[in-house]
Amino acid sequence: MTDFSAVATPALVIDLAQVDRNCARVAAYAADHGLTWRPHVKTHKSAQVAARQLAAGAVGLSCATPREAEVMATVCSDLLLAYPPVGTERLRRTVALAARVRLTVMLDSLESATALSEALAAAGASARVLIEVDAGMRRTGVVGVEPSVELARAVAGFGPHLAGFGFYPGQLRSAGPEVDAEWCGSQ
Repeated sequence: MTDFSAVATPALVIDLAQVDRNCARVAAYAADHGLTWRPHVKTHKSAQVAARQLAAGAVGLSCATPREAEVMATVCSDLLLAYPPVGTERLRRTVALAARVRLTVMLDSLESATALSEALAAAGASARVLIEVDAGMRRTGVVGVEPSVELARAVAGFGPHLAGFGFYPGQLRSAGPEVDAEWCGSQ
């Protein structure tokens, strides 16, 4: 569709061909650099777009909340919950997800690890855990190597499967205005 004059606004219009080209570009970059690709769904929150990302080669999806993960579980069986599930309702939803999909949860405190471990044990469910390490943004994650290792040792000793460490270097997402402008101009 190229004639948008009949579309009532506001309306969400997505160029699926461009979405597919973007997915192919990211998948090619990952393959060329020996990486796997697990996109975060927070920007599109769409199971249909996520399905296209998976079809292009994404190994799974990252979600911010249990609710996002519930939606994405309709198209993906390997989910990463990027934030600790705090509170009874989020823990309940997280445990229910762990029974349906391969679930990995990022944690950054002993309290959240203990709560998740107890909830999983009570339900007879399991999940993998990544210890989130602060990458310099001072937003989330354990600050420092030793505290991160201490938390990992504690988690390994009592509950969910410790899968390793993770971090989000969001401060590195831009190569600079000149590169961004050049890249945007070429698209």
